[in-house]
Amino acid sequence: ATKLEEVGAHVVYGVVGYKTHAKMLMIVRREEGKAGSSVLRRYVHLG
Repeated sequence: ATKLEEVGAHVVYGVVGYKTHAKMLMIVRREEGKAGSSVLRRYVHLG
């Protein structure tokens, strides 16, 4: 998590005292769309 934060990623930690066994990742990128407009692309991984 520290390395992700160092490169500018927003890291969200779990709730204190609540144990979870999951890892989730969501990447949101702004990409160029049609006619020069910008589009947000979302990529999600659940594990």
